Amino acid sequence: MFAFAVGLVTSPAHVRADDCGRAPELLETAGKSSDSERLPLLEAAYAACPTSHAAAYALGIALVRGQPDRASRLLEQAATAKEDPRYLSSLGQLLMNKGLADRARPMLRRAAELDPADAAARGMLGLDAQRSGDYRTAIELRGRAAELAPREPVTHLN
Repeated sequence: MFAFAVGLVTSPAHVRADDCGRAPELLETAGKSSDSERLPLLEAAYAACPTSHAAAYALGIALVRGQPDRASRLLEQAATAKEDPRYLSSLGQLLMNKGLADRARPMLRRAAELDPADAAARGMLGLDAQRSGDYRTAIELRGRAAELAPREPVTHLN
C-alpha cells in the first residue's frame, strides 16, 4: 500500500480525480499488488486520469492477453501522448501479433531507434522480415536481438 498526503490508496474506491497528479505512485502501488488487485487499481487509475500516458500504458499492458483490442487503443493513446520507446515497442508487438504488420513496423523501427537496447522490437522486426522472405535482414535483426537479450523468447521465435 502506498500512503498519499490525503490517506491510503488501497482499493479502486480510494482513487479520486484529484489523484491524477499522483498517477506514478498509484501505478507503483498497482505494480506491487497481487494479480487480483492490480487490474481494478489500474482501471481506477485510468478512470481518474484518462489523459495520463502512464496510466493508459499500464492498463494497456495488463489487458494485452484478455482484451487485445482495448489494449491496442490504450497503448496507441500512450504512444501518441509521449514518444516513449516502451510504448512504441509494446504497441508494435501487439499490432504485429494481431497481424497488422504494416501498422506495427514504423512503431517498432522508431522504438529500436530511440532505444538501441530494445531486443523485443528488433526480434519482432526480424520475425517480420523472415515472414516477408528478407532472410538477410531477419538474420541481422534477430541476431542483434539475441545478443541484447539472450533469454527473451521473442529473440528465438521461428
